[in-house]
Amino acid sequence: MNEDGSLIVSEVNSEDAGNYTCFVSNVHGSDSIEYRVRVLTPPLAPTVEIKESSFEALRLSWTALHDGGSAIRGLFVFIFRPSTLCTTIIGKFIFVAVLTNGALSVSLL
Repeated sequence: MNEDGSLIVSEVNSEDAGNYTCFVSNVHGSDSIEYRVRVLTPPLAPTVEIKESSFEALRLSWTALHDGGSAIRGLFVFIFRPSTLCTTIIGKFIFVAVLTNGALSVSLL
């Protein structure tokens, strides 16, 4: 706690989420208030599985591993010609997608 009564918490992680109580007292009495703290982190890349593939189509499914404390509102799926490489930046993440011989590989850098 700082001399002015403020509190700065740095380098937080998801384990720091929870209820925090601020309690004050002096010669005239005491008071307290409780705050609920949520910690949001970047989501983890989903696991992607190719369910079916053909020359013209892929059917994919994915499972979100961790949403970072906030609902994932969407995912980007890119389609490329065979043996092509694409790098895209989404938020703070860099995704690399490679399609070679009908196999799609998506990596998070």
